[in-house]
Amino acid sequence: MAILLLTSTGGSPGATTLAVGLALTWPRPILLADCDPGAHQAILAGYLAGRSAGGKGLVRVAEAHRDRRPLREVVLDQTLPISSDEESRRLFLPGFTKPGSALHFGGVWEDLAEAFDRLGEVDLDVIIDCGRLGPNGPPAALLERSSLTAAVVTSTLGRSLVLASTCRRSVIILGSVPRSAATWV
Repeated sequence: MAILLLTSTGGSPGATTLAVGLALTWPRPILLADCDPGAHQAILAGYLAGRSAGGKGLVRVAEAHRDRRPLREVVLDQTLPISSDEESRRLFLPGFTKPGSALHFGGVWEDLAEAFDRLGEVDLDVIIDCGRLGPNGPPAALLERSSLTAAVVTSTLGRSLVLASTCRRSVIILGSVPRSAATWV
């Protein structure tokens, strides 16, 4: 079972587009989780053409965490199909609906990361879209559980070096790196 975490540095679009593209072409059953703290709902508004989440998503996961319910089952219950292909299991977990909601999610990340890890028991890989890097990077619990972390960058390394320094596992930096900065890596 794989957990792939995608993020981008400020001003570097592409993490969400990459996440959707990977989810649609992934060779195994997949869950795409929108864990972007910015509450942009880009996948619902963009790829899913304005589809409503119908109240599903990370806020309901937080409520289940508060009620001490097993999160693996809650995560599966809170998903929407991301593809009309009946043959493949491609699921989407909608993210935060209001800016600031992620600030109240601190105690949930560790248990959510464990739930993502346990999705391997039901043969699901996970792609986590963390959106743009904030000042503290992606949630530590998600970074620790990810098999691979990829950062989409532009011509400056900026926050991607912060990300690379906080990861215990592989980090891939996607984008152009200026020659002067390439010596840092």
